[in-house]
Amino acid sequence: EDDIVTEKEKKHFTLQDWKKTWMNDYDVASIFISALNKKNLENFKEKTYEEVKKIHTQRFPYNDFLYYEYKGEDA
Repeated sequence: EDDIVTEKEKKHFTLQDWKKTWMNDYDVASIFISALNKKNLENFKEKTYEEVKKIHTQRFPYNDFLYYEYKGEDA
């Protein structure tokens, strides 16, 4: 469709557009990903692993890790 006629909906926003919304304004760690375009997924996986690791070490302080750090799909 022509861009002049097309009304901008959620599916038309880019990652940069989403980063400018209120969701990025709070003092909370935010990661914006594009699952369709597979953008920023590795960053999401790394950050998720680090946060889960923090929780795990608090709950199970004597449990040794099988994996000390997240290694991406390229490793």
